[in-house]
Amino acid sequence: MVAKGKAIASSVWGRAWCLNLERYSHYMGRLPQGRTLLRRGAVSSLQITAGRVIALVEDERSHEVTLRVQACSEERWGMLQERCGDTVDSLLDLLQGRISASVMAVMTDFDNGLFPEPSELRCVCTCIDDADLCKHAAAALYGVAVAFDAQPELLFMLRQVDAGALVKADMTGAAAGTLDEGALEGIFGFELDVDL
Repeated sequence: MVAKGKAIASSVWGRAWCLNLERYSHYMGRLPQGRTLLRRGAVSSLQITAGRVIALVEDERSHEVTLRVQACSEERWGMLQERCGDTVDSLLDLLQGRISASVMAVMTDFDNGLFPEPSELRCVCTCIDDADLCKHAAAALYGVAVAFDAQPELLFMLRQVDAGALVKADMTGAAAGTLDEGALEGIFGFELDVDL
């Protein structure tokens, strides 16, 4: 896994994850080292599941990093849904970051958004560094941003919430989780032969 260009991430969700990390002032000594490792391609594998990230970081030797991320509390998730209101028309738009600036501001709010607080993270690495966040764990955290570029739905999985709950309740078709022929044709750029 390698960051492309100067920025670690290119998507709305990946960039927002990086901005959130960089507000963790007590991690500031390790974050630049983590960015350097990621840019060098040191994160050789990264898996994101509900509440957990497991990464292999190749430095002078291989280090396994486990990041545990607390689930978004029901109270906070309910508040996020309420603050977003009925403004998210489709899950596809949400995941691709094609939502209003006000919804994105709610979701990425440093104090009450979807991203975890430092107290909601626990980092464990096989290296000898006993700091709360070693450079290998920092590289893995930045690797998460790169993963969000390709699969933004992983953010919602990591925080153990249902992104579909943000979509307008009265919507049908693509917004309700099913795609009609027109939506599929628009996504893939070809007509479907319904007589197959």
